[in-house]
Amino acid sequence: PKRFVGVMKEIWTLQPRFEQRSGQRPFRLLETERFRAAYDFLALRCKSGEMPAELAQWWLAFQNAEGAMRVDLLKQDDPTKSTPAKRRRRPRRRRTGDGHDSAPESGHDASDDSGDPSDEGAARPPGATRPSSAGG
Repeated sequence: PKRFVGVMKEIWTLQPRFEQRSGQRPFRLLETERFRAAYDFLALRCKSGEMPAELAQWWLAFQNAEGAMRVDLLKQDDPTKSTPAKRRRRPRRRRTGDGHDSAPESGHDASDDSGDPSDEGAARPPGATRPSSAGG
């Protein structure tokens, strides 16, 4: 029935939050209205082998712990294990119909997001273009 659909969706949406065990996130998850139901569902998922059993054990210990013990249980972020932040790619420069790069009107290269003032003097001389791979 429809009255259960919302609750089931909420329990499912809480599942990924169980994997976040650092900072204030575990405390906030513990305060949610459907925490216990979501935890019980997590425990079933761990028993079936869908999730690691250690995860359910950690949450059981965390919810039963008091103040300082909870802080001790928090996952410490290990900088050697964390993946480095993804670097943003520069947007591709637009080409005009004549095969030349279009120059920005402001005089500032829009594709240069570095903000490094030492790069400002490294512009191409007027009239210099990149070699075209179009062969013509």
